[in-house]
Amino acid sequence: MRQAIADYIRSRKLRKPALVGHSLGGFLVFVLGATEPDFVGPLVIVDAAPCPAALINDRITAAELQQGEQIGQFLALAKRDEFLTQQRQMLAMWIADQGKLDRVMNWVEASDQATVARALGELWTRDLRGEVAKIKSPVLLLGAPGKGEGRAVTMKRYESQVARIADKKVVFAERASHFIMLDEPEWMWKQMDEFFAALVTEK
Repeated sequence: MRQAIADYIRSRKLRKPALVGHSLGGFLVFVLGATEPDFVGPLVIVDAAPCPAALINDRITAAELQQGEQIGQFLALAKRDEFLTQQRQMLAMWIADQGKLDRVMNWVEASDQATVARALGELWTRDLRGEVAKIKSPVLLLGAPGKGEGRAVTMKRYESQVARIADKKVVFAERASHFIMLDEPEWMWKQMDEFFAALVTEK
């Protein structure tokens, strides 16, 4: 996926295009920013992190990260009805506006289970915290750290993971769960508009 996007940017002769991604897509934006620093423009990451697993355990080891492969294997081997049930349960925690859950489940049902399993398995084994220092573009990270006692801790983990990025802005949603674009769309668009407007002003 990373290579395909990089090839697209070059073949179309795009001049530092802005990249926006959510979750796995947000992680991919981090990857492109670190591996193609001279070809990508402003980066917007919607609730993703350079090391997703470290948002849960910031002391996770390299050996423990590799256990993420088991997530992919579990999902790949699950029966179709079990897979869809598991995905609905997970999404119910990730979408505060339950009225929009069915829309996302339609996306899941239309997706290839083996591809979803492999992508999630790979995502949970990756750690880009040492690579993000290579990013030259301005970065906007929109995080959804949740509510309650763990919110402050999770916010610090987001900020810690992007600390080595030279030009960054980290903003946290108040009400949204993982799918910020569904839970607080107006807030998300406002943050993006202000981010891009500020870049134009700087020029």
